[in-house]
This record gives sequence, C-alpha cells and structure tokens, in this order.
Amino acid sequence: MSDSAGITVLRLRPSLDLTAIDELLRDLRKARNTAVVIEAAEVSRVSTIALQALLSAWITWRSDGHDFHI
Repeated sequence: MSDSAGITVLRLRPSLDLTAIDELLRDLRKARNTAVVIEAAEVSRVSTIALQALLSAWITWRSDGHDFHI
C-alpha cells in the first residue's frame, strides 16, 4: 500500500483467497476517506468474499464522494 497526495494505491496479491481477506480489509480500512486505486495486474484468482469486499468498498467510497478505481 502506498499513499501520496490523498490517493492510496493498493497492490493486490496474485491470489485473493480466504487467506488474503484480513489484509485486504485492513488496507481498505486504512485507506478510508482517500481516493483509492486498486492495482490488480498480478491477480489471477479472486474468491467470492474478496470480490464482495471490493464491490462493497467501491459502493462505500462512491457514497462518501471519493474515487475508487480498479
């Protein structure tokens, strides 16, 4: 995770399985109230719960008036 000028860049693991959820949720909580760019170039596998977390985050960021890009 990197942060500059109010924009947080989250680089996702190649496999977003159940073992990656805690880290993903922690990073999303830390990024709250900033614009977020999700770097997913290395991702080859996404679990249902990880997809739900990302969609929920997108809805939350949009309702807060912040950008959220994957």
